[in-house]
Amino acid sequence: MPSRDHGFTTDQRSTTVPDRSSSFAGLADSHSGFANKVDVKSFRWFQAIILAALGVALLWLVLTKSMAAYLADVAPEWALKLNPNEPNALLRLADQKLNLIRAAEANAKKIGQFAIAASAIGRPGPEKIATLPEPAAGAGPATPLAADAQADSSEALAKAQRKALDEIRLLTQRAILLAPLNAHAFAILAELAERDGDMPRALELSKAAMRRSLRESGAIYRLLQASFAAKDYAESLKLADVLLRTRPSTGVAVIPILGRLAETPEARDGLKSMLIANPPWRAQFFAGLQGSIADARTPLELFLSLKDTPHPPSTDNLRSYFDLLFRNNLHELAYYTWLQFLIPEQLARAGLLFNGGFDSPPSGLPFDWVIQSGSGVTVQLSRLPDADIGRGLYIEFGSGQVQFGSVAQIVMLAPGKYQLKGKYKGEITGRRGMKWRMTCAV
Repeated sequence: MPSRDHGFTTDQRSTTVPDRSSSFAGLADSHSGFANKVDVKSFRWFQAIILAALGVALLWLVLTKSMAAYLADVAPEWALKLNPNEPNALLRLADQKLNLIRAAEANAKKIGQFAIAASAIGRPGPEKIATLPEPAAGAGPATPLAADAQADSSEALAKAQRKALDEIRLLTQRAILLAPLNAHAFAILAELAERDGDMPRALELSKAAMRRSLRESGAIYRLLQASFAAKDYAESLKLADVLLRTRPSTGVAVIPILGRLAETPEARDGLKSMLIANPPWRAQFFAGLQGSIADARTPLELFLSLKDTPHPPSTDNLRSYFDLLFRNNLHELAYYTWLQFLIPEQLARAGLLFNGGFDSPPSGLPFDWVIQSGSGVTVQLSRLPDADIGRGLYIEFGSGQVQFGSVAQIVMLAPGKYQLKGKYKGEITGRRGMKWRMTCAV
């Protein structure tokens, strides 16, 4: 009889019992993976938002800073729309408004000069008065009405100009608050003060502009005029030197002042010292000095002060001075000036005809040989085959028609009879040949 064990069978089978701890752990792992996925997505969205915000901020900075700075010169009004605190745009806009006023004033001045000239030229003489047209019958007097209309127009223009100047002042003052080291802003305020008739303030503002930049030519020129009027010649020379070094184009206005300083005994020595130092504007000064002096001997005195220095006057300097003297028929002064700059050997050979044997290269100055080249001809100084003759003038003509140019020299001769002697050798096929000609210069 088989045995039984109280409900348990003796048949053993494999039974799998789920491990609760493992199940719970797997569930926990699955939840953790889901959380990681959520965290990664959130981080990416957050990163994208941050990058987008940074991009917008960078774009805004580019537009309000870099783009506004770029537009400040070409389109200041647009630059101020992007950045109302762009100082360069404020100054550029002030400059534009000020230039319009300057242009209007220049045009009004030209029109006024034209009216005066037309009045002087077209003023009828006694024989023309009778031919003037009579007023139309019934026409009222036009002169008072025209005068009233002109007065109203002038008043309106003056009012508009005052408004524009006030706007310029506000723009410039805003620019100074934003960029206190900007020299041009002080230069604009200096001009506005001068327009208001406040010269002390204009000079102080000009000094402020000059302290910040030596390239504010308008402010420095105002200081130059004031120092010259105050007879502060040392300061005038310093300011003129600054202007001519930084802005050579100001020479048109500065050189006339230097010309007056050259003829002022108290300032002459200071000017000579500056010229001896050979500033870069010295050639420009001598070229423009001709129309800025009252005494023709002034350039000669300056030239003589430079004669024995490391930088004596150049041939171009002397040539422009000779042109001035010849235009004014000052031949004796020109000859005296030429003698002053000959070396001792040349001075010993100076006679009726200078360098008659072509022994030295021509200087190109009037009392030496001046050779002007033509076309189809060669002119040069060469050593001649005959040893006893030395050097000579060699001229070679090409084929066909030629333009000779000239080989000339100005000589100073007392009244009397003279004979020009020389030797020549050559063959010319032509009807007229060649000949020396002497003419009186005056």
